[in-house]
Amino acid sequence: LKKLKGVEVQYQPFSFSVNTFPSKMKVEVDGEELLAGVDYIVAPECPSVKGKYRLIYATKETFATDEAYLEFVTDMWWKAPANVFVVIDTLPDMGKEEKGRLTALMEVVENKNNSGIINLSNKKLTWSVNNEQARSPIITVKEDKFPRTATEIKLNIEAFFIPHYNSQNVIGFIKGTKQPDSIIALTAHYDHLGQMGKSTYFPGANDNASGTAMLLDMAKHYSQNPPQYSILFIAFAAEEAGLIGSNYYVNAHPVYPLEKMKFLINMDLMATGEKGIM
Repeated sequence: LKKLKGVEVQYQPFSFSVNTFPSKMKVEVDGEELLAGVDYIVAPECPSVKGKYRLIYATKETFATDEAYLEFVTDMWWKAPANVFVVIDTLPDMGKEEKGRLTALMEVVENKNNSGIINLSNKKLTWSVNNEQARSPIITVKEDKFPRTATEIKLNIEAFFIPHYNSQNVIGFIKGTKQPDSIIALTAHYDHLGQMGKSTYFPGANDNASGTAMLLDMAKHYSQNPPQYSILFIAFAAEEAGLIGSNYYVNAHPVYPLEKMKFLINMDLMATGEKGIM
């Protein structure tokens, strides 16, 4: 942006809390190592966890009735040793009562020392960013990569919680030639999901390097073709962590007054065009 003629550029710094995974990321099931980001993902709020854990299985039948659920929880709580992970098998078409028992089970596991959840899924693995760190780990594994005969899981996952992670929005402004007090805003977030361990990262080519590239292309166009209205360009940070950058601009420090914005286009996932403009 600074290289473009007529564009006023500034940073808008802020900080936020975030749970990160900068280093170790290892999951073994009965001695077979799974591939991070391909076979499994950890929950973004996952804490550090290291050790060997016994596996017990919760199936659809576990949540079918109160009696079955209470029997499972009683066995898990009183009979199972502390180092235990509950494997929740692929659970399609759960009713309201079944979902309620599943939620209750996850709360039970969270309150049991040295325990966690393995969630088996047949859906596409997707990840996000979290501003907190949970007490117990949750790992989602592709159901075809997890043998139901497995009895042990070995974990070495390093999580690092950062209470004040520094970032910034990047703002560019081109003053209009005829109506400078009327602003058209073009925005895009330039952050993505980061890394899950030392070797697995999410490059974010579509979400949202594509929107950021479009933002820069539009800035270049208007630097060469001075607009009648003022054009505001904002590259937001920390979108994946909960729209933090855009919320900071709108609610804390709108550098250019919101009441002067006449129109805004936010550009996200621009690369494929499968669903039009996102």
